Amino acid sequence: MSEKRSTKSIFLITLMFVALFLPVISTGAAADSTIDADNEAYDAQGIIIGDLANFDVADGREYLLFDEETPIVSAYGFMKQAWIDAGMPGVEDMMYEPVTHGRASGRACNPHLVGDSLTVPISGGSLDAYVAKTTSTVAFIVQNGRTLSSTVLNNLASSWDSTIYPTMTTYYGKDYQDGRGLAAPDIDNNCQVQIVVYDIDGAFNTGGYFAPSFASSREAVFIDFADITLSWGKSIIAHELQHLLHNAQDPYENLWIDEGNADVAIYLCFGPDSTLVSHLNQWTQSPELSIRWWNQRFADYGAGFIFTMYLADHLGGGPAVRQLVQDSSTGGVSVQNLALSPPSGQPGMIGRTMSEIFANFSVAAFLDSEQGIYGFSNLDLTPTCSSSSFCRAQPTDVNSDWSAPYSSTGHTVEGWGLRAFKFTPGASSPAPLTIRLTADVSQFDGVIVSKSMVDGLLTVSDLDFQSNVATALIPGFGNLTDEVWAITWYGSTIADCDYTSCGSSYPQGTVDIEAARITAPATLTINATDLTDRDGDGNDDTVQVNFDVFSNAFFEDLDVETRIVDSQGVVVDEITSRISAGGGVNSNSNIWFTAPFDEQYTVEFDMYDMIGTLVDSVATQPWNLANMRPVANGTVSTNASQTWENILFSGGGFDAWGLSLDNNTLPYLDSPVAYAWDFDDGISSNLKSPTRSYQSIGTYNATLRIMDQGNTWSETDVITINVTDDSIPQPIITVNNVVITDNISILTNQMIQFSASRTVDNVPIQNLDFQWEWGDGTFDNGLGSYVAQHQWGSIDSVVEAYNLTLSVFDGFNTGTKSITVFVNNRVPYQIFTDNLTTYTYTSVTMPDVFTDDDGSIVSFEWDFAEGVNLDGGITDQNDDFVQTTSTSPYPAPSWNSPGTKTVTLKVTDDDGSESVTQLFVEVLNQVPIADFTVRTTEDGETIAIDFRAEDGFVDVPYTFDGISSYDIDSTNGDSTDLIFNWSFGDGEYRDSAISTFTFTEPGIHQVSLFVVDDYGAQSLTKTITVRVQNPLPIISVRILDGWVDGEQMDRNSPRPEGFIPDYWTHTFDDQENTFTAPGYVLYFDSEGTRDGDRRYEGRYSPVQDENNSNWNGIVEYTWDFGDATPLSKEPSPWHYYDSPGTYTVTLTVRDSYGTGDVSKQSFTIVVDEPPVIRAINIPSEIVAGESSYLSANISDNEMDSGIMIYRDLNIEDGSLFDKDETLNPELVVRWDINLEKDTNKNGILNDDWIIPKDNAVNYRISALWNESNSYTIIVEACDGIGVCAIMTEDVEVTPKPDPQPSLSDFELEDWSSWVKDAGSDLATYIALIAVALILGWLVLRESSDVEDEAKQAAESYTDVEHVEVQGGLLGMDQHTPPPAPAILSKEERRSEDSGYIRPLRRRI
Repeated sequence: MSEKRSTKSIFLITLMFVALFLPVISTGAAADSTIDADNEAYDAQGIIIGDLANFDVADGREYLLFDEETPIVSAYGFMKQAWIDAGMPGVEDMMYEPVTHGRASGRACNPHLVGDSLTVPISGGSLDAYVAKTTSTVAFIVQNGRTLSSTVLNNLASSWDSTIYPTMTTYYGKDYQDGRGLAAPDIDNNCQVQIVVYDIDGAFNTGGYFAPSFASSREAVFIDFADITLSWGKSIIAHELQHLLHNAQDPYENLWIDEGNADVAIYLCFGPDSTLVSHLNQWTQSPELSIRWWNQRFADYGAGFIFTMYLADHLGGGPAVRQLVQDSSTGGVSVQNLALSPPSGQPGMIGRTMSEIFANFSVAAFLDSEQGIYGFSNLDLTPTCSSSSFCRAQPTDVNSDWSAPYSSTGHTVEGWGLRAFKFTPGASSPAPLTIRLTADVSQFDGVIVSKSMVDGLLTVSDLDFQSNVATALIPGFGNLTDEVWAITWYGSTIADCDYTSCGSSYPQGTVDIEAARITAPATLTINATDLTDRDGDGNDDTVQVNFDVFSNAFFEDLDVETRIVDSQGVVVDEITSRISAGGGVNSNSNIWFTAPFDEQYTVEFDMYDMIGTLVDSVATQPWNLANMRPVANGTVSTNASQTWENILFSGGGFDAWGLSLDNNTLPYLDSPVAYAWDFDDGISSNLKSPTRSYQSIGTYNATLRIMDQGNTWSETDVITINVTDDSIPQPIITVNNVVITDNISILTNQMIQFSASRTVDNVPIQNLDFQWEWGDGTFDNGLGSYVAQHQWGSIDSVVEAYNLTLSVFDGFNTGTKSITVFVNNRVPYQIFTDNLTTYTYTSVTMPDVFTDDDGSIVSFEWDFAEGVNLDGGITDQNDDFVQTTSTSPYPAPSWNSPGTKTVTLKVTDDDGSESVTQLFVEVLNQVPIADFTVRTTEDGETIAIDFRAEDGFVDVPYTFDGISSYDIDSTNGDSTDLIFNWSFGDGEYRDSAISTFTFTEPGIHQVSLFVVDDYGAQSLTKTITVRVQNPLPIISVRILDGWVDGEQMDRNSPRPEGFIPDYWTHTFDDQENTFTAPGYVLYFDSEGTRDGDRRYEGRYSPVQDENNSNWNGIVEYTWDFGDATPLSKEPSPWHYYDSPGTYTVTLTVRDSYGTGDVSKQSFTIVVDEPPVIRAINIPSEIVAGESSYLSANISDNEMDSGIMIYRDLNIEDGSLFDKDETLNPELVVRWDINLEKDTNKNGILNDDWIIPKDNAVNYRISALWNESNSYTIIVEACDGIGVCAIMTEDVEVTPKPDPQPSLSDFELEDWSSWVKDAGSDLATYIALIAVALILGWLVLRESSDVEDEAKQAAESYTDVEHVEVQGGLLGMDQHTPPPAPAILSKEERRSEDSGYIRPLRRRI
């Protein structure tokens, strides 16, 4: 592991060094102008419109952060204008919209790498270059032969990554949803902006440019090599990058916004410099120059800059500018859209229209207040201008001397430029200030700004220019406000312009201003009142009031409100007039009022100043005025008319009244409330515009009178109408809407309806008298009888002519029309035109084809183009078909071949007229008859099958015989020429007369046959239904043991989903029954089980799924394990048995056919009986430190019954009963004599096993306890399959008793002492000890009976040299074993009747 880490570390260190030195290596390679031959030059493609050879540096835009005397400018404006002049090619392709799958999904870029070679288009051509420096967002590309030092490159790249790119994309970038966040476009898919550095014109002059025409191919800006290394190089990059970003989102943007933002870009990146200050101050010192007209003036840059900064300040900073740039609208519209939906702030906060926005901007530009939208928080504008700081827009004039009225004239202002005039009270006493501005063109606008002397807050009000004049009144000038600004601008409708895009010149206007203090209030005086009679009815209906407004001010505008009040105090009418007063001269003004009703009226005057303060009020006395009559004015659609022609009489007129400033006009011309027409023929009408006609000739004077709302009728208005009738009726005859001009041809007895409804005359047709003369001596006539019917009867020739004359009389004039009617004799006509249909060899009777309405048919001539048989009835191949003509009225031909037959008939009537026609007879081919029988073979015998009475079986071949089919009109009349088409369902088709078919699937099958004859006729299909019986499911089961980690799985073994054991085995007994033990799990594998249908052969998946092609066709499994546990529905379940015994397992499966056919199969499971430990034999006394024998009385059913158990270790070899392993029937017994002690130190108390010797009786062991105590012992007995039994017993180990003293325990001192104590008894003691020793030796040396018998047995075989045995030990295994001893309980062992002899316990 350590070796791998070391290798990885070395690799990373090497990679780091390569990355560090790669720019140096690449730069050096470029400096030497050597390029790897294997590095193919990259062609940037694209074109650049605009040749710098035609660029005048004086027309360029000067860069910021530049303090040299020689200018350095951008050629962007020149390049863009050249592109515009060329029609802006590629503009639709430069809108970058990447295809991604979500915001976070990145794109795979192909960035430039240091050392890449490129061919780059430039203004006027192209050049070869190399990549000198890259970051993730920029590639500095340098002209071949030129080298930028690593210091310059690193400095530029650092400024780009840390300042220029993040700042520019924050304000001008866009999130293109391609994983880059706010970024530049990436049309060229390299995620880098190209900074192309090459020789343009040396230091100064042209510093760089962005070419819009190139933007549809690459993201690139172009910098002069000589300028990029100087201090202003970064300024050039930021400037041109702004144009690139702005152009990418809105290539149509006006230059005043685009170039203004270029200054904003430099300011955001690097702060202000003297050039930017100069740009801004050139406009603030001449704010009359337009903000929205780009004319390449330094002030234009400053105007765009300050306006953009104002939007950014109040509408959300960078996001606001970014939204402005992204808006596809241009100029003022985009500004207005931003204000209505800013990224932050309240919509409409700075205005909702461009005029409102410009008004608020103008206040901020001149005053730069801290009061919200009236100032800048992102610019520090000083009140006065200097070369070192931004300044506020400067007022055109300032006045504080009010010793005389103030006026200033002739101030020009460009469209959307500003003029401002500042007024302070100076030494004058407080008084209202009046201001008047007069413009020479319309569309001027402005605001008045007053500054409170109390809190310094600004109050802004609109200047309302009416007739190019706007006035304002500022109260409290000197005590409420001490500073007043009048700001005005020319809000030209010609607004956003680039150079001459709006025409050869830009709109310009001139404004004059006057201002004066008002030291005394004006007065209003009524001079005279005059009553007049306008309608000349002798009643006064109009009052004229002459009044004067007098003011001592230099000038003053006052609003005089005049009201007309009736006797009830209701204001009937009112009007407000603005009076320009001043100079101590009376205004000499008049008003006129004409009454709408007879009433008493009073004229009231109220005079207000410009801020709405009431200055004076006067009123006249009441005057009685009469309602002036209305004026009727009727018109007609024509003054000369024919009788019965409708004339439209249009009623008109008006009721003039109201208050007016001009005697010749009245404000209200009310419509009449009633009309009265008299038509001078005894008829009148109250409708406004009735329509009517005159029926008689003459001159009529129609009159109209109207009534007004005051119930006064007007004078009569007379209209003269001359009615004549000099029109002669023009009869027009039609039949069935067809105009008959000369003649009409009809048949005898044919009823014809003639109509003259199209007759032309001024008299309505129902008032005309019609007379029809039919030419046969009859006529019809009557008023309005313009429709008449007539028929002409039989004639004596083939055709006869009649003259029909129609006369029309309108009461004054008569018109006539004559036509000729030709009546023709009738010939026989055809009444049957249908086609006839018959079959071959089948006759068809000819129908009635003609009839003669005026006679009868006397002869028939039938012609049959092909030979026919005319015998009638049914014919066959033996009849003749050679007849071709017939004169019978109703012949009955038959044909011997199918097809369309032509029959011609000519008839002659009793007048000799003939008629001929053709009939068509469709002779159809007779369809053949399909028929078949079914047979099969059973036991070598062919038998017929009737599937209506019996079922079929799968995999049984059936013969379907169609020979009995026939075609009646074939050559032989049998099945010889037929084509057979058998269908057996499931896509099985046959074409032979006899087909053998075998059904492989159970169910209902359809067998059908249709035949086709040699004419292609198809018979009806004969179909039979065959019910094929379903074969029963096939059961295949393997019962397996699972093994994991060498252990057989039991009930506690985990079986997660999808679990497969390490391997499988099958355990079985002599009867091939599955053998297991309690708790061991068995896997009942039914993988081979399937539906008995053939289509399920080889399919063993139990998963029922229409998409599972390996499904075995079984829909239900039911397992009964025979142990009263719940049934299992799993295909292959796991199961274990808790108790020993013999169990029958039954599997029932159901297939998917119909309601399901079932199969059932049973299996025997033998569950092992565990060994039985009946008792543990424990000595009656166990002494610590002394060995004791332990044994156990254990039996095992399988071992006792001689049952052999086997195991098949390879279940995949096709057999489950290979005896790969025989399980040992002998028991395995082991002891642990102290469950409280871990003797083998493995952390388990009950596994310190002692194994009895192989020949140990009753599994006896020798046990030793070193200390007295109570101990628990355990004996475990396991059979060959691993089933174990356990028994525990408690034993008491007693202490070892103290031993009797022995001679060896005595020491010399003890012997000495004892001898002394014994005294005379010593000899007696020694004699007794000697006798005891001699007797003991004699007893021990005497042989026992057992020893004697063994000695005799040994002596009897002393002459045997070799013994052969068949297994076992000599003398032990070569005999029939004795019966097993009975196992006695503890109570039986203690009973004397049991004959039990306690074993001898002896110390070892």
